[in-house]
Amino acid sequence: MKENTPIYKVIVNEIRQEIENGILKPGQKLPSERELCRRYDVARGTLKAAISHLKQMGLLEQARGSGTYVREKGEGESFYKNAEELVEELAGMHMTKEEIILMAGEIMLEKRP
Repeated sequence: MKENTPIYKVIVNEIRQEIENGILKPGQKLPSERELCRRYDVARGTLKAAISHLKQMGLLEQARGSGTYVREKGEGESFYKNAEELVEELAGMHMTKEEIILMAGEIMLEKRP
């Protein structure tokens, strides 16, 4: 991983790999925020950014007052994985990040009623 990768993305990648490798299983509760902050040696805000990103990816869900859990596999996860694979394929075709974003924006504008 690049040295200039934001720490929250490092945490996202580590937790995602633990889920993909079966170390963290669907329905399993994650350690508390305090424990995770200690494990990754980060501030709470950094950890919250990582958790938020993992929730957006469909990998985690939070139950208010109960904790954060690995989400059961479903539509959200496969959709994100498909999008991720598409971006990797486009990057493999030597498209820049800006070109990929521009193309996605153009497609979205075309799809609007």
